[in-house]
Amino acid sequence: MRRIGSVCLLFSLAVLAGGGCANVSTSKSHLVGMDDTLARHDLAGAMKRIQKAKTTAYKEKDRILYYLDAGLLCHYNGRWEESNELLTQADQSIEEAYTRSVSRAAASVMLNDNALEYAGEDYENIYLHVFKGVNYLRLGSFDSAFVEVRRINDKLNVLEDKYARIASEYKKSDNTSGSTRTFKPGSTRFHNSALARYLSMLMYRAEGRPDDARIDLAKIQEAWQAAPSVYDFPMPPLSTALASSPTAYAKLNVVAFYGRSPDKLAKTLYIHTQPTAITIMTTEQVSAGNTKVNTLDVIPWNIGTALPAGSSFKFEIPYMKRRDTRVNRAILYLNGYPVGDLVPIERLDQVALETFKIREPLIFLKTITRVIAKTIIKVKAVEELKKKNDDTGGAELLLDITMALTENADLRIGQFFPSTAAIREIEVPSGNYRATILYTDKRGTRLHQDELGMIDVRSGQLNLLPSYYLN
Repeated sequence: MRRIGSVCLLFSLAVLAGGGCANVSTSKSHLVGMDDTLARHDLAGAMKRIQKAKTTAYKEKDRILYYLDAGLLCHYNGRWEESNELLTQADQSIEEAYTRSVSRAAASVMLNDNALEYAGEDYENIYLHVFKGVNYLRLGSFDSAFVEVRRINDKLNVLEDKYARIASEYKKSDNTSGSTRTFKPGSTRFHNSALARYLSMLMYRAEGRPDDARIDLAKIQEAWQAAPSVYDFPMPPLSTALASSPTAYAKLNVVAFYGRSPDKLAKTLYIHTQPTAITIMTTEQVSAGNTKVNTLDVIPWNIGTALPAGSSFKFEIPYMKRRDTRVNRAILYLNGYPVGDLVPIERLDQVALETFKIREPLIFLKTITRVIAKTIIKVKAVEELKKKNDDTGGAELLLDITMALTENADLRIGQFFPSTAAIREIEVPSGNYRATILYTDKRGTRLHQDELGMIDVRSGQLNLLPSYYLN
């Protein structure tokens, strides 16, 4: 009985140290078949599936994820007001979650991120305002659209400071004392969204504010100079963007959002301990029966005798992987005649990867800290059992299982942001036009034909036409 009680106690302590087994893994079962649904452009079907999964796939700690997924799908389905309600909830909840995360940062070092409230990826926090802005434009509210677009660059300006604050709180945790490496966020040169500036420029132009529009145009040009890793494609031709249209002509601006933003996958790494350092390694199979070990990092760490020298164990961290899109061209047709290709102005997937780099070093060191601390707890617990002459085999097995269950990478991420925003501006005589966007692959094969219906293009107003194809 003593052995059984000791084992159960150890198991319970291990579960508590890991934050519980039930909430430390990411389930994406509700997304099975979603790729095919989106490839068919069945946006209504996708929305119904997500709404149906609200109470089953999205736990309370995942409510921001639901607000983002449902809010974007409502937007794509033309439900502008409902989309704004959901995206506003996402925006407010992200801000509240960040405030809580700062106050609880030191204590959270020992918790798997899966057990914590999902606070949104930074690119989600940024680009939700693009879709809110378009919602307001479709509802005829210019002032509200301006507010949303401005918030994008406001948030970009404080991105690095946001994580510097969290890193400062992490350092206060007792569990980080063994390492001489400090918590430090990454950096980025992306502080200016060309897409946000473009939408702002169009609104200023429509309101007859050429000086403000000119500033935004200059900021678009600066974006390519300041962040070449994000804007690694040619800048769209905008030399005539602020030129006046001839009498009885008007400018039509088309924005196509296509592809899908990155997904999150798990990367398995290994820790090898020595008394004064740990080595972080990866393995790869180079041939049948031949595995290569690669050293990623060596971190000074005062393990001492807390763990036997040469101990090895594995852990997981998340990484973002770009989703391939089949779309190679998006072509604008008016009244059945091709007008020209849309050209990219923003790679949202590239921004997602770039902004994730800021938080990635914190995730990396926090995970290592937690895994080492929990392993030390396990080793000490087993040693105590041995002193009592208990059979430790069952205890070690249960503890190993518990650690495996509580050390899964946090793979939560919004599923319905596009990967690319592409634009086209054309001057046409004022009047009604039947607009179509044709999406083709590299071979010129039609993937989807987005029939946008009849549009009324008038001078002196913003004629903005969005199109979507999440494939």
